[in-house]
Amino acid sequence: MLSSIDSNDHQWEKRKVVNPELYLISDQTGAVCGRLPGENSYVFVYDYVNTVTIDDCSNCTIIFGPIQTRFCENCTILTACQQFRVRDSKSIIAFIASVSEPIIETSSLILFAPFQLFYPELQDQFRAAGLNLFNCSYSSIHDFSARSTSPANYAFLPLSDDISKHIRLPKDLEAEISSGDNTVRIKAGEVLQRLKSVHASLDADLSTVPITYAGLLIDGNVDGEFALVGLFYHHFVERHAREVIKTLSTRSVYLVRTRSLQYSREDITRIFGDSTLASHSLLGPMITLQFQGPTGEVGRLCQAVVSDLVRRESIKPTTLIHVTQDSLTASRQADMLAHFPVLRS
Repeated sequence: MLSSIDSNDHQWEKRKVVNPELYLISDQTGAVCGRLPGENSYVFVYDYVNTVTIDDCSNCTIIFGPIQTRFCENCTILTACQQFRVRDSKSIIAFIASVSEPIIETSSLILFAPFQLFYPELQDQFRAAGLNLFNCSYSSIHDFSARSTSPANYAFLPLSDDISKHIRLPKDLEAEISSGDNTVRIKAGEVLQRLKSVHASLDADLSTVPITYAGLLIDGNVDGEFALVGLFYHHFVERHAREVIKTLSTRSVYLVRTRSLQYSREDITRIFGDSTLASHSLLGPMITLQFQGPTGEVGRLCQAVVSDLVRRESIKPTTLIHVTQDSLTASRQADMLAHFPVLRS
């Protein structure tokens, strides 16, 4: 037995040996699993992992972390990840929060929508996985197979579409499981009880990742204007950002894009044209929220909500939360802020 460790030892040589068979479930039918199914199944993994590949699945609902999807059909996926990639698949509905732009290749009939999920441990799992809640997107799609002469291979789920029509959580599956044969019913019931103890919810107001309505940003024919709210780093900045989002949503003002990065003094001065804000850049990452709302009203509504928050929370200095009310200026600033790579966060 060695009493010391050679400094030249490689880290991967010290890792605990893991039997991959413990993490593989295949060829399941009519099942509720904790890992990977074959078809007609529901998969719930309430944890984060480094990488997941989903192969050759059909008619499945999958809730997971970072994934690559291949050879799948008629599946619904809910995932948060560094990168989301779909290959050789069709008829996929993907509720995603992806740090990099989602990628599709030789695939068709792919519908994208914003990630929407909550359970108590999820925010800590995001942090452990290195995912920032405000640096996730679902709408900047890169299609390797795009052809100018062909219909688009992807679209966005209508904003009015309820996620509960597409995603069923464990608490919703008991009636379906009870109709199966006795062996399947008992086995699945035991799994369901463990999964239900996680207390997952699809409630939009509770979603760990703030829901963005990017379609309002992409569709140039939608009526309305834009405003920008920038929250420089301060105590409870994430809570304050969520409060602004929630309050404005009750006034028909919708979040369309988010960002969280630390910018330099020069960046802030150049983007906002106000050198008095530059010193705030030293405090830490800045959260920026772009909103869409009624023409002539959205900027005023954002300013009113922010002013009330600053007053109630006694936020000092008051310039720690900045509002750009002019629509064109807000859009230009949001584009400039989004230009910086998230690796700087």
